[in-house]
Amino acid sequence: MMTYREVHENRVLVGLEGRGSSRDAVPYEAALDAAAANAKRVKGGKVAVVLGAPLDRGQLRVRSVRKGRAWHGPLLPAANRGWEGDSILRNADNNPNRAGVRKALGADPKPLADLITAVEQAEVDAVFALGHVSAESEEELAKFARLDVCVVLASNAGALTQVAGTVVPVASWAESSGTFINAAGTAQGYRRAIPAQGRIQPAWLTLHEVAKRAGVSLGAATLQDVRGAIGLGAQEAALTAGASA
Repeated sequence: MMTYREVHENRVLVGLEGRGSSRDAVPYEAALDAAAANAKRVKGGKVAVVLGAPLDRGQLRVRSVRKGRAWHGPLLPAANRGWEGDSILRNADNNPNRAGVRKALGADPKPLADLITAVEQAEVDAVFALGHVSAESEEELAKFARLDVCVVLASNAGALTQVAGTVVPVASWAESSGTFINAAGTAQGYRRAIPAQGRIQPAWLTLHEVAKRAGVSLGAATLQDVRGAIGLGAQEAALTAGASA
């Protein structure tokens, strides 16, 4: 869910490096450098990418800083387990942008549970995650803590940020501009409502900066570039025309 409380509570406003008692808060620039260094460390194709909810289509295109095996999936909020839909207003799927993920990827996303199994079986040795939301608890994601490379870009604290080795703060949905696609397939554009704190940027722009520091070009330097890369139609683009981030 996208709520006022989420925008203001349990925010990630500084970078985090390390785990448990060895975790330290680090400056924003240092967190970007750490994420880039981790990207450079990844060798081979055993890389997983987690797309957390809520993510707009602008953030889905630049979803990896390294080529490799990708696991894509909007993550279901633990607080919304058992959500019951109705025939009037509330859809049974409480993911705010599952249709957008499906359209961007061209297929149904894989569940995070598959990735947990893959990590346990050593089929994946690095995880890059966008977002803090997951139906799985910190205990269920504990296997991620075995990974030398587990980078999470998030606006809020959650189970994923707890098991990460590197956490980079990003702007919340209210501090970004983008497009969601609802369950009926209708694009709904939105513009940034409030500025992000400090030097924090939207997730897509943060990914671009991490990739640049890692020596990788994502080919999308502006929000307009991202829209073009994901094939955002003229009607959808018009929904957020004039929004820069």
